[in-house]
Amino acid sequence: MNNSIHGVATKILEADGDPINPSTQEGQASIITAIGEDCNYIRSEETATYKYYGFSSLTAWQIKRKTLATGVWEIAYEDFTGTYANFDDAWTARASLSYSYA
Repeated sequence: MNNSIHGVATKILEADGDPINPSTQEGQASIITAIGEDCNYIRSEETATYKYYGFSSLTAWQIKRKTLATGVWEIAYEDFTGTYANFDDAWTARASLSYSYA
């Protein structure tokens, strides 16, 4: 499954090269596996609309956001070879990232 972050197509693949669908529970588990089980919570922030949670591993970052009015979760993620080569840059851009339903 392709996601777009500032117009750049990104995707996380299974070990066999198949794309991971982040909208399924299996997909979410696969993402955690793909970015490594050493994914650490880094920070969170609440705005008037969203609650953001940021995670990072040695190879990738992940930002989840929850819409406060509806409780709907969405996710943006990328390995460190993409548009945002580190967690801090991705976190700074969190409001403008493209999110998929988690």
